[in-house]
Amino acid sequence: MVYVVYDSSFHLGGKGVLFQSIRSQMNIMLQKKTAILAFYIILGLVFCNYIVNVLHYRGYDVNEMYQPVKLLLLSEENITVPFGTYFMQIYPILVVLPAGFSLAADRQLNTTTFLSARVGVKNYFIGKVIAAFFTAFIIFSVPLLLEVLLNYLSFPKGAMGNLLNMNIYSDEYTNIVKHYPFYKIYVTHPYLYAIGWICLVGVTGGMLNVITIAISTFRIPYKVLLFLPVYFILQGMYWIGDLFHMKLSHFFFLRMFPIYQSGYLIFYGTIFILFLLANIIIGVRCWKDYII
Repeated sequence: MVYVVYDSSFHLGGKGVLFQSIRSQMNIMLQKKTAILAFYIILGLVFCNYIVNVLHYRGYDVNEMYQPVKLLLLSEENITVPFGTYFMQIYPILVVLPAGFSLAADRQLNTTTFLSARVGVKNYFIGKVIAAFFTAFIIFSVPLLLEVLLNYLSFPKGAMGNLLNMNIYSDEYTNIVKHYPFYKIYVTHPYLYAIGWICLVGVTGGMLNVITIAISTFRIPYKVLLFLPVYFILQGMYWIGDLFHMKLSHFFFLRMFPIYQSGYLIFYGTIFILFLLANIIIGVRCWKDYII
């Protein structure tokens, strides 16, 4: 179906109307039950992980204590607490909840034409992409950043131990640390390293939501099917990695402090390329379906 839409951005000012589109669509997305559900699931996992750590390590001497960032939900070293593994197991489904269904929901509620008329077709779709990206970024980053703050306040800042129970000055442990991406930041500023990694996870979530929106431009008959593209992307990389005897699973690349892990460029590069293709698809579909 083709809609003839009056583009008000020509009169109201493109940047101002685009900002209005982004703000209004983010407000809508952040109030969706799916986004709220995703936020509280992540927050629940964060609090469970934090409480278990606090109860387990209370009374530890600073010399016996582990580096607090190694206890975070995203830490691969923290294998004794299962909540990080649970997070990775549900991640392919959880990641699309914040904003992946937003375009399909607009069409279902017949609000696409109304919103396009208010801000213009171009501003509606650009706003949709930007709003979806930042909504997912917020949903995934805020609970994880809160855990960093809680660990900073709760555990001794001078603790230097590792959950591998290796001497931090040994050649073997030093070699493991040198395999961390941007390991020099971790060595000098571990909390800054953790914050940066969480932001990377948030950005990845944003890109995967935009990819889901691009798929939804093909008018998938059932919204539940929109869970599948991201699942197959992540699972497909795992299968390809297994075929070539490589680890290309999100279980490894979304978590901090892996042991001798490589292939980050392939994993994140693939998602970034798909993100760029998703933006092209959205642009083409927008022009084809809504602009004469």
